[in-house]
Amino acid sequence: MRFMIFSAVIAISASFAIPAHADRLILAPEAETPAPNAVQTEWLISPSRHNDSYLWLSYSSNRTVEYELQRTGLSPDPEARYSLNIEYPFTIDFGPLPAISLGIRDILGTGNEHDAVYLVAGHSAGLSESAQKYIRHVRFTAGLGTGEMEGPFTGVELALTNGIALQAEFYRHRPDFGITAPILRGLQAQIASLNGRAFYGFTLHILH
Repeated sequence: MRFMIFSAVIAISASFAIPAHADRLILAPEAETPAPNAVQTEWLISPSRHNDSYLWLSYSSNRTVEYELQRTGLSPDPEARYSLNIEYPFTIDFGPLPAISLGIRDILGTGNEHDAVYLVAGHSAGLSESAQKYIRHVRFTAGLGTGEMEGPFTGVELALTNGIALQAEFYRHRPDFGITAPILRGLQAQIASLNGRAFYGFTLHILH
């Protein structure tokens, strides 16, 4: 309930929001955390199966350390699970150097990933001048996680200059796909296929 109230407050402010960097592809983490002092919420629901859902609420500190609360409600588990996740960036994606971050998911052991530690790197491909007219970036991600993250993961995002972005990932030994499209400044609609099941939702960004 607290998560839904907070998300409603953010939605009221959506028209004043400024886009921030995404902190994940779909479920797999990305190496670049959101901009300093950014607040972000994301929600996905699958009406086709008992309204399974994911809800994330994150804050990025002055040093871009990301603190994230995650709510996961997946059948047949009758209770939603809550997790605290933290990601610390070591480098940013600059020139030939990739972004590298270290993170811990479910640090309190109250969710589904139970103290899973991961190391993730990300790098954007170079684009020609003609490609830059249509493509904002092509970003590759690869990492390794312990515990419930089940080892290596990888993914790619293709972001177009019109704001539409396509994502694909291989996470926890299964493929996921997603597409996001802008609605308002700071508000994006999202459609995802997670292990073959359709999810719908939105992402909201606020930058203080």
